[in-house]
Amino acid sequence: MKSQVNHTPTYAQDLRPLSNSISINRTISFTFLFLLLGIYNLHAQKTIAQKEAVKVLNDDAAGAITLFVDSAYYPSTTTNCTIEEACIDRALTAKCLVYHNDQWFNFRTTDSVTYYLLVKNQNCRDIKGVQLLVIDGCICQPATYNILECISLATQDDISLALNKLKPNHSYIINLDGYLNDFCKFEISISTRPPDFHLRTDLPVAVKTTVQNDKIEFAWQLNEELINLGVTEFEILRRFQLEKKFSHIKKVAVERRVSGSYEIDYSTIDSVNRSGMYYYKVLALTSEGEKFLLSEHSFHLDISYRNPYVIFLDLDVKRKTVLNIDMYSYPFERFLGNYKAAYNDNFHLDLKPYVPADERKVKLVITDLTGKFKKEMIIDIQ
Repeated sequence: MKSQVNHTPTYAQDLRPLSNSISINRTISFTFLFLLLGIYNLHAQKTIAQKEAVKVLNDDAAGAITLFVDSAYYPSTTTNCTIEEACIDRALTAKCLVYHNDQWFNFRTTDSVTYYLLVKNQNCRDIKGVQLLVIDGCICQPATYNILECISLATQDDISLALNKLKPNHSYIINLDGYLNDFCKFEISISTRPPDFHLRTDLPVAVKTTVQNDKIEFAWQLNEELINLGVTEFEILRRFQLEKKFSHIKKVAVERRVSGSYEIDYSTIDSVNRSGMYYYKVLALTSEGEKFLLSEHSFHLDISYRNPYVIFLDLDVKRKTVLNIDMYSYPFERFLGNYKAAYNDNFHLDLKPYVPADERKVKLVITDLTGKFKKEMIIDIQ
């Protein structure tokens, strides 16, 4: 009797090669995928490195950009610029600036009397801004350098530097650097006309400051020189440590007495609500649009306590205007009291004598004696 051979397939045996094939294909696929990812990462890193390595044309003195007088602003950046040691003299500028990532410009004067070196629209990584030198001499020959101006402000404010002692038809060098290696985008130009942001610095005036908790008082006088220049108002600018630029916070108009003579004493108060470093500029403005920088100040304020009942009022009325202030509970408008006083730049009201301890909001109705001025406001006591 012949033995029968069972030809029924054994799936475990027949599928084993297929399983091995799938495993091998998966290994190859993953290996290929990782290879592609590796190539992509290398390409991305190379692209980033290439972008980071890009420098402006005038990073070296040989590529100095020529600025033509009264032409359009030239855009540039200090990012990734390097120092060309053979073209600088550190000892010559040590008291003013330290080089980090400089670049070079030059310009040639005409027959004008005054020129303005302008830098605007700074956008910097570290909010430090640019610093710059104006040099008379041959570029990349430090032995010939005569430093005419050195500006190192550590801010992103627009720069307008008046140059009024330049020779006619003569070439000058500008070396521009990022303060403490700051990476800054900016625009630069040479002009014979002052811009609207130009500040004259040849008229310093003593400004007295008083700091109390979250308030800073500025006090100064209108002298004969300011009167003769036609100063019509003063302006206070402020910059907090985290802010990129100064901003306007208050203007104080020049006033005349009844006799016609000028009011001599002026003051104003600024209130802040965050602890930190604050920078201020006090300006004098003329009717012709000229701006004079009278003084600069900086304060580190620790706002640890503020009396919630003392409020400072900045109102659109003239100094010495007698004001009538009626106080009401809010929202029920129960009359709490009345206060009369002449308005000044330090005008404040202490609500404590009028407001019960359980009141959290107070309505003020402020009028002058003529009835022409009226203002209502709700005060939160916190």
